[in-house]
Amino acid sequence: GAVMRHTGAGLAIPDFPLAFGRIVPDLSSASVAVHYLHRMGALAIAVVATWTAAVAWRDHGDEPLLVRPAAGIAALVALQVTLGALTIWTAKAVLPTTAHVATGAVILATAVVLAIRSQRILVPAESPVGEMRPSGDAWRATA
Repeated sequence: GAVMRHTGAGLAIPDFPLAFGRIVPDLSSASVAVHYLHRMGALAIAVVATWTAAVAWRDHGDEPLLVRPAAGIAALVALQVTLGALTIWTAKAVLPTTAHVATGAVILATAVVLAIRSQRILVPAESPVGEMRPSGDAWRATA
């Protein structure tokens, strides 16, 4: 996002969901390449956010400290994609563009919260980092 903003590539591809009417645009322009990579990164994040929420719900459904931020990230990513589309459709109107940037920051903060909670809940303090012990159906700390 920062690269998009600071290189002025925000409207390098002026249509959405396609890119110049195609799935993959001509990437000979640096601005178009930056913009397209931003979209592909967003797609990857959307897939990972959905997967993370599904795993949190499936494996740790009884642990709201994990499920809530995981579900929150998935919902925020859906909002972020919508705001990204609105940013393009409105030719970078102030409100959707600002909301898009702010939502990106909230997604990052929520991901940090999820990472910290995951570490605290799933890895016992007495275990080496990365080693987890099972407890019932889920992997969690015994402390």
